[in-house]
Amino acid sequence: MAGAVQKYYHDLDQIAKQYALLPDGEQPRCLALMSHEVGGQRFIVQPGVVASYVETFARLAGRIRITLLPGLPEEEITDPEERTFHIPDMNCKHCRATITALLESMQAPVAEIDPVTKRVVAGFRTVAARERAFDAIRDAGYTVVPPR
Repeated sequence: MAGAVQKYYHDLDQIAKQYALLPDGEQPRCLALMSHEVGGQRFIVQPGVVASYVETFARLAGRIRITLLPGLPEEEITDPEERTFHIPDMNCKHCRATITALLESMQAPVAEIDPVTKRVVAGFRTVAARERAFDAIRDAGYTVVPPR
């Protein structure tokens, strides 16, 4: 299983590096739902990655302290367009579920999320909350195109 997880991260890194070179209309595939062959055995790594993430989070949860990032404005978002953004590398139900769970865990309820148009509308209360959510989405391996 460790070899399959390592291959998953290697493949994910390759897609991230090559994403900018893809022709218009072509999207990378979601590796979490692909099967991988390692040593003659086939694996789908999503269950192992999720279990590892939950185990690590549970172990570290007591040590985590959430603080505001310095310098980010705490101004409220009043314009609905400021709650709309795009994720060009969101391709499937897994991507949609991952991004939805991430946003909702940050108290930004998802009003709309569409893997076809790549459009997301989330209930950000402040600019700082939106920026923290965008950073978390990027940390999860997705590209965020913020509102203009």
